[in-house]
Amino acid sequence: MRIELLDEHGARITTIEGVTNPDYEFPFYRYVYKAHAWREIEPEPIPSPPEPTPEEQQAALMKAMTDAVQAHMDTKARAKGYDNLLSAVTYAEEPTVPKFQAEGVAFRAWRSAVWAYCYEQLDAVLSGQRETPTVEQLISELPPLVLPE
Repeated sequence: MRIELLDEHGARITTIEGVTNPDYEFPFYRYVYKAHAWREIEPEPIPSPPEPTPEEQQAALMKAMTDAVQAHMDTKARAKGYDNLLSAVTYAEEPTVPKFQAEGVAFRAWRSAVWAYCYEQLDAVLSGQRETPTVEQLISELPPLVLPE
């Protein structure tokens, strides 16, 4: 609760926020502030946040889409037993276990194809050549992961 402490003429002395029980707390205010009365006042309205600028909207769209695409690729890598996509790609130059190297090469090539497509589509959205796809639509359009047998 927000209250105003008043002097003997009813003029405001100060405003206090977070009062839970003014009747119980008032003797303290009377002593400290020399207040003669109190009254509850409406809380200050919380201003609405400003509308995002077009640049902020574009940045938010880019982040949402790229985060979703990255999560999709990480999920595919985890499904094959890797920690994430980055972990899978690190095997591309590791010849010790040919199976892991081949998968690493496939994940690395897929990653490049996915990001190329993703940024192409985001550029098309930003330039007005395409409607904004849902995350699900964009994910469904991505190049497929082709792993070696």
